[in-house]
Amino acid sequence: MSSHREAPEISKDPVADNTDTYAFVSPDNPDTVTIITNYLPAEAPAGGPTFYEFGNDVLYTIHIDNNGDGVADIEYLFTFESKIENPNTFLYNTGPIKSLSDPNWSKRQFYTVVRRDKKGATVVGEGLACPPSNIGPRSTPNYESLAAEAVHSLENGQTVFAGQRNDPFFVDIGSIFDLADLRPFQNLHIFPEPATKGTDTLATLNVHSIAIQVPIKSLTSNGKLPTGVMSSNAVLGIWGSASRRRVRIAGEGDEHLESGRSCRSRGSPTRCSTRCSSRWRARTSGTARHPAKKRSSSSSWNTPSWPNCCRCSTRTCSPTSQRSKGRAPTWSPSCSRASPRA
Repeated sequence: MSSHREAPEISKDPVADNTDTYAFVSPDNPDTVTIITNYLPAEAPAGGPTFYEFGNDVLYTIHIDNNGDGVADIEYLFTFESKIENPNTFLYNTGPIKSLSDPNWSKRQFYTVVRRDKKGATVVGEGLACPPSNIGPRSTPNYESLAAEAVHSLENGQTVFAGQRNDPFFVDIGSIFDLADLRPFQNLHIFPEPATKGTDTLATLNVHSIAIQVPIKSLTSNGKLPTGVMSSNAVLGIWGSASRRRVRIAGEGDEHLESGRSCRSRGSPTRCSTRCSSRWRARTSGTARHPAKKRSSSSSWNTPSWPNCCRCSTRTCSPTSQRSKGRAPTWSPSCSRASPRA
């Protein structure tokens, strides 16, 4: 299930807007599953000088249910931090960016990955670098090498990437919201025009993707690879979410007010956006089925404890719905690159 800027409230908060979640058996390694959650819909490639990035105050979470009860048994939590390398300029870069440590790159973003399961919370990666935005041929002359450098290997055969990608979803937003004037059938519309092919509104727009490749046996309920699609451990429910900490603003007369000033308190994270996956059967042959959809529950702020959270929206994964130039969905940067400036 895909949705881009559909809810009035979350459309005001794009860094927490989860547009899609995808989950599928990895084509390059059938013993693993690839999970992708996308955020920041409809990024224009020419986004300077303040190029797009993940929210430093947002908790991004991938949830996995492996026993069919609609409650996450395993979760991957992602938190981001931006760093200013050159405080003497407002520019994103002052020359070509040729590596993730290039001094010409002024503002960078790093992230931490935490896995939470029944054993507790474990940091599986920290200080991981995101690639820069795909600015253009002079600023990012070899963008694919930068994206490849941002693919990080974690412990236990896990691989992760977080950064800007071309939005792979096909949708003709212009015609859909022009009184449902779908181009292939617009000759039948109450205001008819000659039928034409649909237009992919997102073809030149980007999103920010979190992609992780995980061994299937580390996600199943019994810790083993499924022997077939009907195996009891072959079904996983997967969804993604974005959360913010609760904020309390106190006014005059409040017992927490100090020296006549308004004060703010930061508490447990509040769910802003979620995209749920279809339940799917991991097959040893490297394919997936997704007969039923599911959605659920809460997340923490990068800690073993899980305070109460509330959700703002949800996104569902459809493993076979990603249609981009006829390719199967994949997280590999070589297959879905970020669009550069127009």
